[in-house]
Amino acid sequence: MKRLSFLMMAGIMWLSSICGCSVKEDREDCPCRLFLDMAGTDMTAMSPLALYVSSDDGPVCEAVLTDPVETYVVEVPRTGLSVQVWSGGGNMVSQQGLTIPVGSDCPRIYMHSSSVVANGDYVRDTVVLRKNYCMLTILFSEMESPYALVLSGEVAGYDQTGAPQPGKFQVPVPVDTAMSASTQVCLPRQNGGELLLEIADGSGNTKTFPLHKYIAAVGYDWAEPDLKDLKLTLDYTMTAVTLVIQGWDEEFVFDIVI
Repeated sequence: MKRLSFLMMAGIMWLSSICGCSVKEDREDCPCRLFLDMAGTDMTAMSPLALYVSSDDGPVCEAVLTDPVETYVVEVPRTGLSVQVWSGGGNMVSQQGLTIPVGSDCPRIYMHSSSVVANGDYVRDTVVLRKNYCMLTILFSEMESPYALVLSGEVAGYDQTGAPQPGKFQVPVPVDTAMSASTQVCLPRQNGGELLLEIADGSGNTKTFPLHKYIAAVGYDWAEPDLKDLKLTLDYTMTAVTLVIQGWDEEFVFDIVI
């Protein structure tokens, strides 16, 4: 019995020696475990996922998740943390956020952005990926000549907290209506600035449409967690546009004064 007690005591002392923190020690310097609940994420459809965890002192964790997992565990310091999970951003995504270069539209990005306070032995965060792009489909009604389209705005991506990032957004999109009567452009989440649609009809005539005003007039909400898509139809005289929000039955027609 004495030998058994001695072995148990030796085992306890050994475990204490390999642990970074004991119950008696001040645990403020001990790491916290961040449990990311991925159970509600379709990893097959969303993979790869870019994960970034940062604090006020800088980056804490950077990882690419490709394999299905219900819980992903990260060892983090005991402080306030920003957690970002991105799907579909490709090489536009980094620890600093998502930057859309001039000449490109927004990628089909799904995002999870949260702030957590790691002040215990563990903290849990449930990852919910939200649709952070608006697919704008533009239809040209009864147009048969080539058109050149330029869409410009004042949001050029997302910062490291997931908020819209101010910057120059400009996408030139040539349209050959003889081949196709429509085109599509992906828009990032807007924050109230201008969004302009410039169309040249191939004969030297150019017209600029204040798209942000039409979108605001139909009640589109850029603050929704999952952005809806939009469909815009331009008549052949470029004197009227029809705007429809995905999932809405109502069409909104705007007469354009030349």
